[in-house]
Amino acid sequence: MKKAVIILMLICLAFSYGCQNEKKETRLSTFDFQNEYSITELEDFFGKLPTNEQLQYSDFNVDNITKKEVLNKFPAEYTGNVSKWSGAPPHFVIYKVKEGGYYYVFFNIGSPTLEESYVGFTAHLTKLCKKSDFGSIKAGKSTADDVAQIDPAMELAFMMSSGIYSISLLDNGNIFVVKYKQVEKEEISRNALVVEKAVVYKNFAGCWGSVSRDDLP
Repeated sequence: MKKAVIILMLICLAFSYGCQNEKKETRLSTFDFQNEYSITELEDFFGKLPTNEQLQYSDFNVDNITKKEVLNKFPAEYTGNVSKWSGAPPHFVIYKVKEGGYYYVFFNIGSPTLEESYVGFTAHLTKLCKKSDFGSIKAGKSTADDVAQIDPAMELAFMMSSGIYSISLLDNGNIFVVKYKQVEKEEISRNALVVEKAVVYKNFAGCWGSVSRDDLP
C-alpha cells in the first residue's frame, strides 16, 4: 500500500511538472502555420513602411487597405485582440515569414466590420530586443532612423497629444519608449525625428503595448 502511494505521488509530480512546462510555452511557438509568405510579397502589398508612417511622410494620399482586402489576399490563420476587454473583435493577424519571424498586421480599432476596418500598422518581428541593444541611442543626437536600425519592428505613434514616440518590445516584457522632439509637419521623416529622451515602461499606449506575450515570438 505504501509503495502504491509513493508511485501515485511520483505520477502526480510528473504531471504537475509537465503542466508547468506547458504553461511556459507561448502559443506562437507551438502554433502550426500552414502557409508562409516572403517578406517581399508582404511588403509589396502593405508597403515597406507602416501605413501610419506613410500618412505622415507623404504629400499624396495613401491608399487605405481594408481588412477584407487583406484576408482575401492573405487568409488569416492566427488572429489576436489588442483590446483588454473581453468580447472585442480581433484587431490583428499574424503571418509566418519564409525568411524568419512573423509579420503582424494591425487594424484600426473602432471599426470591427470588414468594410470599415483599415490597416493601421504593420511590422516584421524577428526577435525581441534587450534594453542594452539601445545603448548607442543618445538624446539630442540619435534619430528615429537610428532606433529603427536596432529595432526594424518599432512602432511610431504620431497621434498622442504629448508628442511623437517610438515603441519597441523588450525580451523581459517591458517596453522601450523613445520620445522625439517636435518638428513641423513638412519636415517629418525618420531622420528628422531627433531623440528627446528614452524611458522603459511596463505598459504603454499603442499596438505593441497592448499585445499579449502569448502572441510574441
